[in-house]
Amino acid sequence: MSDAPRLITVDDLLRLHTLDDPRFSPDGRWIAYVQATPNPLERGTTSSIFLVSPQGGPPIQLTRGGKDSQPRWSPDGQWLAFTSARGGAPQIYLIPISQPGEARAITNHLHGANSPAWSPDGQQIAYLASGNAADWEAEDSGAPLPPPVDKLEAQYRKDRLAEDKKAYFDPQVVDKIPFRMGTSLLDDRTAQLYVVDAHAEQAKPRRLTSWPVPHGEPFWSADGRALYTVRSYRPQADEFWRDGNIFHINVESGEATRLADDVHTIYDLRPSPDGRWLAYSRRLKDAVDRLVELTLLPLGEDGLPNDAAFVLNRELDRNVIAYAWTRNGHLEAIAQSAGKHALMSFDTNGRAPRLRLEVDGLEGLDVGPQGQIVFSQTTVGGFNELALLDTQTGQVRQLTQTQTLLRELKLAEAQRFTWENDAGQIIEGWYFLPPEAPQAQPLPTIINIHGGPHILWTPADRSMWHEFQAQAAQGYLVFFCNPRGSLGYGEAFSRAVHRHWGDYAMHDVMGGIDALVARGLADPQRLYLTGGSYGGYLTAWMVAHSQRFRAAVAHRGVYNLISFHGTTDIPSFVRAEFGVEPWEDPDLLWQHSPLAHAHRIKTPLLIQHAEGDYRVPIEQGEQLFAWVRRTGGTVKLLRFPRDGHEMTRAGEPAHRIDSLRATLAWFAQFGGPGQAEEAAPSSASA
Repeated sequence: MSDAPRLITVDDLLRLHTLDDPRFSPDGRWIAYVQATPNPLERGTTSSIFLVSPQGGPPIQLTRGGKDSQPRWSPDGQWLAFTSARGGAPQIYLIPISQPGEARAITNHLHGANSPAWSPDGQQIAYLASGNAADWEAEDSGAPLPPPVDKLEAQYRKDRLAEDKKAYFDPQVVDKIPFRMGTSLLDDRTAQLYVVDAHAEQAKPRRLTSWPVPHGEPFWSADGRALYTVRSYRPQADEFWRDGNIFHINVESGEATRLADDVHTIYDLRPSPDGRWLAYSRRLKDAVDRLVELTLLPLGEDGLPNDAAFVLNRELDRNVIAYAWTRNGHLEAIAQSAGKHALMSFDTNGRAPRLRLEVDGLEGLDVGPQGQIVFSQTTVGGFNELALLDTQTGQVRQLTQTQTLLRELKLAEAQRFTWENDAGQIIEGWYFLPPEAPQAQPLPTIINIHGGPHILWTPADRSMWHEFQAQAAQGYLVFFCNPRGSLGYGEAFSRAVHRHWGDYAMHDVMGGIDALVARGLADPQRLYLTGGSYGGYLTAWMVAHSQRFRAAVAHRGVYNLISFHGTTDIPSFVRAEFGVEPWEDPDLLWQHSPLAHAHRIKTPLLIQHAEGDYRVPIEQGEQLFAWVRRTGGTVKLLRFPRDGHEMTRAGEPAHRIDSLRATLAWFAQFGGPGQAEEAAPSSASA
């Protein structure tokens, strides 16, 4: 067998692991994290909890339930609480750390439990569990449901619950929006706060809330007398997350006190360890293109506000996507900064933040007792691992070496370049040359367009890492950029596409293509276009306004803004982006819909859409297919059952493989390198 490195394949997706949710133990000796791997046999992923020492060494697999997540340390570091769906509905489990032992479930809710949070004294665990009025009445009047005696009974309960749910939706009563999310129809059960004795055998949980809206993750006050959570304060309103606000819940009485204003949508809550501050993210309601403000609310000894809230990142003008408190009361945060992620340190006095590190691909983080910062990081050449920043020396050290696949591979490297758009702004883009690029250039080129429109791609974007590398391995020059509307370049840049989704971003992308052609890198006769969600929108928009592309693939795109408003689970998104409801200015929304121009599409177009997509319902893809087909274009529609909007990023592994393979085959059919074949499910399908 040759030891020479090989090119990555589409099927190599199944050998890539993702590492998330790192959590330092209280003494700093261990970091718990979740490792997930695609599992095509179960049409999902297998996830387990591992421990790794900050000093290095091989990780230790702590759990083997296959569906384990959310590791949370007890204050004394002797126990780890976590969520596991190993027995059907997810429940909260405990596992000892100091001595070997089996994990045991401490909850047994019919509809599951999640988001464990230890009380400061380590005696109680708060968590979320869903129910409705009938469930709560049964809880309050009877004994808790006993655990199943064996796997057969557990399976029976699971099947019985599934049948009951089907009956519940036959017919479904709809009186609010949304009535479906993710890939599921919504019933009247909502996530409520519970507390349970962490160490008593068969302790009965105590429900603190019965409010008919979902509650967010619970966080204890420093004195253990209250919980903080985010929930809507308007139970009858549509889109409950729009009215997300902070609530202080008294653990003894259940009394709830609302803490913040009603101008902002609030999420991502974190109280400081000393109880003096409440940090949270907020954004003006219906203003998805505005800055996400990292906000501090001063608290008094009673855990309630004693002064006005203030924003930490307004002058920085960059969104914060993750943060954690240190032991000495400041915040370490990941901010989006141009085509990179910046690790920033914020003081509670409001002074300008300090830049610690600026690299690609940073995600969740935690801070250890000695100030070290652990984070999940994706790199172009290393995919996803855990890394540790020593804040004293500024040195970064990789903690895990999980991606053994990469030892076999020859990978493409990313090159950054910039150009000026028609508004005089500098646009940032990247290209990957094929690892085995032929001497003769220019090269066939795949142009990738990100979604959002308000997200940020970096060369080490985890959601696209495998796709970029697999495209390059086929012999393509792979190009992407952050056009107007992208995050990471300031609020004004993000808002630049307000009421103008198509033209402005299209000009920015075309400018990057022109630059690659001028450099002799991209073959102007073999340009291939693809994107998902808003990227699908822009793909359809561009092929309707340009004959420059040999072929295109549009994934899960918005093509008709008017019908999208009536079928999506986020109808206020249209008003936020265009400033109108459909009945107020239908002409504006129609003219900015790719469907209005679809009769001009003559570029061969493959449309991919998941049937369970409730964010951008499949009717969008069906309409585009019908219009292009009926007006003489070359078009196919590839429908994927069961999956939703996140299919290409977190859907069934076989679907993800089939989707990428179909994309590459479509491009090959129209002159690109690789093997041309029918755009249909491959042998990888489970």
